[in-house]
Amino acid sequence: METREAAAGPLRLKDRRGRRVSGFTQAGWRPFSMERCRRIVHPERGRPRRRRPTIGSPAVLLAALLMVAPGLVLPSPTFPLPALAAASAAAVAPAESDRVSRVELDREPAEGEREGIRLAFEPVDGDRYPNYLRAWSKITGGPEAMAHLCATVLYGGTVEPEKKMAMGLAIAREERSDYAAAHMTRLLGATESGRQLMRAVHEDEALSELSERERLAIRYARELTHEISGFNDACFRELRGWFQEPEIIELTMVACFFSYFNRTVEPLNLPIESWASYPAEKRFRADRTDDPRPEARIALLSDGEIRLLADRVRDDAPSSPMTGERIANSMRAMSRVPDMRVAWMELFAVWRDRSVIGEAMQHYISNEVSYVNECHYCKTHQVQKLFNAGVSIDHIARAVDAPESLPDAERLAVTVAREITLDPTALTDARYAELRKTFGEVGAFEVLQVIARFNFMNRFTTGLGLPAEAVPEETLRHVEAARRGGTEGK
Repeated sequence: METREAAAGPLRLKDRRGRRVSGFTQAGWRPFSMERCRRIVHPERGRPRRRRPTIGSPAVLLAALLMVAPGLVLPSPTFPLPALAAASAAAVAPAESDRVSRVELDREPAEGEREGIRLAFEPVDGDRYPNYLRAWSKITGGPEAMAHLCATVLYGGTVEPEKKMAMGLAIAREERSDYAAAHMTRLLGATESGRQLMRAVHEDEALSELSERERLAIRYARELTHEISGFNDACFRELRGWFQEPEIIELTMVACFFSYFNRTVEPLNLPIESWASYPAEKRFRADRTDDPRPEARIALLSDGEIRLLADRVRDDAPSSPMTGERIANSMRAMSRVPDMRVAWMELFAVWRDRSVIGEAMQHYISNEVSYVNECHYCKTHQVQKLFNAGVSIDHIARAVDAPESLPDAERLAVTVAREITLDPTALTDARYAELRKTFGEVGAFEVLQVIARFNFMNRFTTGLGLPAEAVPEETLRHVEAARRGGTEGK
């Protein structure tokens, strides 16, 4: 895991994909500069390899410390860590100067807004109002909804929060999100069990120290990050041997959430808060591992699931014009984890009747994301939405195969959708300036949200192997026929 240039030189630390993340000299901890990050030694081949540079943020230094000395006993997380804190604080300024937010973050939360936010990844107060909430400040109800979703993802459901934090850290490392890695590192650093999970994320050798459930959760997160189908059938059967179906859906939603989160914070280039450079003082909510109730051999419907679906399955409930069904299969699956489904849907309800870019533009973007990711389920839904919005089958086919034929605004939006889908860190200042010029400040943010949202949905529906409903499936068949030059149409 490490190489030395000289006995007195800096220690070069590499993550599991061979990227150097930080350095240690006799002067103390410091992040690598952008230039020093440009040449990476690939651990499997032992020869130089080019990769995109990443910023070695001070907030990840705790994880780097654990990589160097996994047996090191850290002071109790219930009080400050003086040596680490001083070294980290000295490194904050140069790292933060490398990340200049592309959105305004200066506004303090209004009194009513602050009252509506108690918990996000951790308790929110005046001194610790995170940038991932500030970024939503121009959207009425956005910071509250985002905070609720973040809290529900980590502390809702039935899977232990630290497992989900470890999944978030693993995904952040795979997608090179220093921001998400900083916050998950901070939370995991609060407990010895969290630090053990952190070591396992950074060092494959340390995975043997974990339980099978913990190992599978981290593996699943990594696989779902790189392939929207996640595990193959054999590995998925193994997953089902250790987790009940609602837990698997919860794990899937957690992995999807962090793919969404990274595609929100990285395109906006959100700076890492100085307080996120320190381990959290304590675990914010207790695990449920001490619950004395016996566990059933089957997954029982919860009260929340029953309430969530009751109104939708009445005999007189209308069918959706989108699917021909009362409930889409994605919502049927998501309803197995009702609190997370509600939080997810509430976040995007804030755009209801407030969209700047318009419904058709949203569908062009989500369709592009779904085609880039090759998500069959979401492709069916997005072509159906475009068709229902009055876009012809031939025009939908051209939008897929020849996006350069689209008007300027649509062409820009789908180009950005493709770039961020392939790499959350790909957006440049110049490209974001184009988005702002074309759509305005709020419209540019909305474009990014649609992209991030459907990277979530693509992984959720394909990872769980959800079948498409009959009506959108038929519409997609017409679109694919038109792309082949056929005569089918609607």
